Amino acid sequence: MEGYREYSRFEKCAKCELLAWCRGCPAVAAGKNGNFYASDPQCWREVKEEAVV
Repeated sequence: MEGYREYSRFEKCAKCELLAWCRGCPAVAAGKNGNFYASDPQCWREVKEEAVV
């Protein structure tokens, strides 16, 4: 699986300061969008940011 984890290719997570600890869930992204590197739709940080707005 490490061969698939090209963290710089993740659409959203590559720019996140929590990348070293989180990295999202590529399996969920692939299941929803068909793209392993798409944004994780279950991103807890995104949900928290939306709640603040």
